Amino acid sequence: MITKTCFILAGGESKRFGENKLLYPFEGKPLISWTIERAGRVFENLFLVVKETEPFKFLEPKVKVVKDLLPQMASIVGLYSALKLSPEEKLCVLAGDFPFVKEEILKALLEHHRDPITVIETSRRLYPLIGIYSKSIEGVVYKQISEGNFRIVDLLKRVGYKALGEDLIRELDPKLISLANINTKGDLRKARELWISEEFSG
Repeated sequence: MITKTCFILAGGESKRFGENKLLYPFEGKPLISWTIERAGRVFENLFLVVKETEPFKFLEPKVKVVKDLLPQMASIVGLYSALKLSPEEKLCVLAGDFPFVKEEILKALLEHHRDPITVIETSRRLYPLIGIYSKSIEGVVYKQISEGNFRIVDLLKRVGYKALGEDLIRELDPKLISLANINTKGDLRKARELWISEEFSG
């Protein structure tokens, strides 16, 4: 396996949710716990990147909680922190609000990885926060942040990337449930229906 390390990004503001969505209870435990559990089925070294460590300390030792290295509130800052702090040259980067990501999807990213970045792309959009990244782009990420550009999609265009297409992803996850993330409480209600229908508790 090219890496045993996964950094889960959990530093967002959750504006549309109205409160910290990752700490919101979902089927008996905080939403972020589901993402950690999923990642833990594939990766041994789990890190959680946050703006404030104290609210997430209860998750240790399942995951090592680390603080963002830069003050800006943007996903690319979490990505930079992950690249800077990673103990391995390659690492999985996963947004905290993908609680249903299937281990088959994560394994496919590992299997098909090509430097410097491998992510998922469907006919609807690119998913840069379910991917495998190389530390070699750390300097480029920092430079882009310094320029005030916080768009990860622009980073991918700058350094180049490989995308696993929708056909491959649907072979492993026909309903694309792995790509369902939570931004509102309405999303959470839909997620609960998915959780029941797909027996995610098992």
